Amino acid sequence: MSQHDLEIANQGFSAFRADLNNALQALGGLQSGDNAPTTTYANMFWYETDTNKLYIRNEDNDAWIEILTLDQVNDKIAALTVSAATVEGDLTVDTDTLVVDSTNDRVGVGVVAPNGKLHVKDQTDIAMSNSANGQFVIEGNGYSGAIALNATGMQIYQNSAARNIIFGNNETEQMRIQSGGGISFNGDTAAANALDDYEEGGWVPTYGMTGTAATITHIQQAGFYRKIGSTVWIWGRISTNSWSGGSGNVVVNGLPFTASSASAYFGSVHFSYVNAFGTNSFPSCAYIATGGDRFQPIKLASSDGRSGANTPMFTSDMSNINFANDLIFAGSYIAS
Repeated sequence: MSQHDLEIANQGFSAFRADLNNALQALGGLQSGDNAPTTTYANMFWYETDTNKLYIRNEDNDAWIEILTLDQVNDKIAALTVSAATVEGDLTVDTDTLVVDSTNDRVGVGVVAPNGKLHVKDQTDIAMSNSANGQFVIEGNGYSGAIALNATGMQIYQNSAARNIIFGNNETEQMRIQSGGGISFNGDTAAANALDDYEEGGWVPTYGMTGTAATITHIQQAGFYRKIGSTVWIWGRISTNSWSGGSGNVVVNGLPFTASSASAYFGSVHFSYVNAFGTNSFPSCAYIATGGDRFQPIKLASSDGRSGANTPMFTSDMSNINFANDLIFAGSYIAS
């Protein structure tokens, strides 16, 4: 490793030969040394031995341009310094860290043979986190979003508590997942209008009393519900073949959700089939009180329907020959 000013002075033959050999060795060794050559020329090379960097002198001969860094331990190029690059053909970085398939115009990250325009592969299960981890991550101004895959499924999310996830077509918002939960549509940003729940399932309607409990044998207790947002629809059938004792008003317990306690938020229930109740004592409708978890059947105030349906039912109203009353009902109310 040597450096030379690349000037051969007038001198004797042996000194000339030695000087020429030194100059050629310096050229062959790319002017290697810990420090830059004292005498420089435009477009000359210099290999900096303490940093393993290769430089070329600029055309103005007033600065060095860094080209690359060598890994002398593993005999590789460790780093290439460029401001822009054009690669013709395929490009592979570290087997599968980055693969450019020029034949099919595809890019792969973590995959040797990408099967889409952009194919990202990470064989590690990743779940949602406050760091927005995922196989695919987008970072914005102090917040991040990600697509993460694990055994549970695909998770599309972002780590900002104050921002929404918005979907649209033709530059127009059509659906928004609100930061506080719920889905709104067509540019509606109001949290109060967001659809924040949907579920359906079964429940068990059970007769009861508001006072002393009655002894009741149920034959059928079938109930189904569907809840969309805060609105609950219920359907069911309830029948008995034995009923004794009890005081207070007759109620049907077991609603799947407690009703809203907001003023005047009463629910309503209607009956499509009523059978085997006491004479002039059959239920005509029912209501769900605010904050309640049951509905209360109501009968006509008298045999004259014009007097209204506003009278609770009692144990005596459930009697017929064998207490085998039967109700098929449906209704709706606002949940708390």
